[in-house]
Amino acid sequence: LQRHTCRIIFMVVVMSISSVLALVFREHAMYFVTVRDCYDSFVIYSFVALCISLAGGPGAIVSQSENVVVKTCCFPPQQVDGSFLRRCQQGTLQFVILKPILAAVALALFAVGLLDVGDWSLANGFVYIAVAYNVTYSIALFALLQFYLGTRELLADYRPGVKFMLIKAIIFLTFWQGIAIAVGLKTGTIAGKEDAETLQNFMVCCEMFGAALLMLLAFPWSEYRALKKKLKQRLQAHAARHGLELEEGWGH
Repeated sequence: LQRHTCRIIFMVVVMSISSVLALVFREHAMYFVTVRDCYDSFVIYSFVALCISLAGGPGAIVSQSENVVVKTCCFPPQQVDGSFLRRCQQGTLQFVILKPILAAVALALFAVGLLDVGDWSLANGFVYIAVAYNVTYSIALFALLQFYLGTRELLADYRPGVKFMLIKAIIFLTFWQGIAIAVGLKTGTIAGKEDAETLQNFMVCCEMFGAALLMLLAFPWSEYRALKKKLKQRLQAHAARHGLELEEGWGH
């Protein structure tokens, strides 16, 4: 559990350092931004893994969610079962897999001069990468939302809403912020490409300061002290039950 939490919290460090390096070494900013973007996908995986672990594993989620039905606007109600969890995991894993692949493609196009950030012409690779990112981000966000709605009561002691909103804000809003800046560059609101990249990296640096403070609220150390106590009680109950079974076995 702590391993997954540390990976999530470390996102602030990775995004801050990569953004600072992109500001200092502007001619190589694309490479630092790529590292920052790839870590996003790792955080999504770690967040889902953390939630599943806190709930006691997939089996515990299914067994304790027999009457839980997830309802979303345009989709039929879905029972929280093994298939539901598998779809949620697949929706997030596609983001984990495709994000680094798209980042590698973007770097390759950038290296040969076929990708120019903010250029929305069909002859430029930026528009295709942006569309692909948009699709994979949207699918991952919907899968996370479904997972949250299906497990929020089971994870109520760990405030899943706060964690979910923070992860969503850091990863998905920074993406849409970049798209908005690219649109501003296209419409002339932002003077030039270098100004657009500088603005995005500077805003991420500033936002990570607030994100670091919010991490203290979303992932407090006190949760793990309470969790340790619960796990100890669970082990004691299991040991007591196992002892009774042994006594009954010897009695027979």
